[in-house]
Amino acid sequence: MKKYREYNQPFPMAIVVGGDPLLFQVSTMAVPQGVSELDFAGGIQGEAVEVFRGETTGLPIPAGAEIVVEGICRPDRPRSEGPFGEWHGYYANDGLNPLQNPTIEVQSVWHREDAILCCSQTGRYDENALQRGVTRSAMIWNELEKGGIPGIRGVWGHEAGAGQFIIVVSLRQEFSGHAKQAASLVVEKSSGASLCRYVITVDEDINPSNTNEVLWALSTRSDPVQSIEILSKRKAGPNDPMRGMVSWAGSEELLSKALIDCCRPFSRRDLFPPVVESSAEIMERIRRKFAEQIGEECFF
Repeated sequence: MKKYREYNQPFPMAIVVGGDPLLFQVSTMAVPQGVSELDFAGGIQGEAVEVFRGETTGLPIPAGAEIVVEGICRPDRPRSEGPFGEWHGYYANDGLNPLQNPTIEVQSVWHREDAILCCSQTGRYDENALQRGVTRSAMIWNELEKGGIPGIRGVWGHEAGAGQFIIVVSLRQEFSGHAKQAASLVVEKSSGASLCRYVITVDEDINPSNTNEVLWALSTRSDPVQSIEILSKRKAGPNDPMRGMVSWAGSEELLSKALIDCCRPFSRRDLFPPVVESSAEIMERIRRKFAEQIGEECFF
């Protein structure tokens, strides 16, 4: 789209409705530049994605789709769009300043008999935030390890942040500044860099996907002045509610990022107060013992 936009030329497009859930998931992932999403999905499932060649566009189209619309996208003929709900839980514009986006001249429609129209409901805390969190977390974890960051124990794109705005990284500290190094890579060079607003680093005993554990670490292992670093004038992602909704040819806008270190201070990690908690083995023994006397339903 960017290449055709530079020359203001039309280009072929195929819209797939009701495709394989794996293809939908891959479409939200930051697949490396130059790598086909169809090849990427085929690698995950262990066999090639079956496609057919579109008669009017010549594009490879997933053969398992329910409905496919082929056409020509016209960047030189924009129309007002929406407002439509977006992945972050907001409408893509306020209705007073509608987005101007390219139109598509439909040339052909493919569909199955009694085709199933699969829908993805967008909204605040929608189920897709969890899906985005899983895929984004996996890619950031890979990127941290490829970037030479050791000791990573877990990564989670919190669903309350639409799976992208809040990234929590759990790690085993191996040197002074380890946590900051990991957080910096996330906001500067990872696939979540443009959309990530907060990176929270925690020790390896904290489950990054457990909100209570993360907030406990924030409450007891961080100091607001020493543990929070603000990075200003960083590039914002597309469709970020804080940058203002813009069209596909919209201007740049810079926002800030926050790195929050919720790890025990490295210099006194061995002197830090030990955690008070019962072991999993003891808790299981207690459950078994009292379940026999008062019933399993009394325990959460």
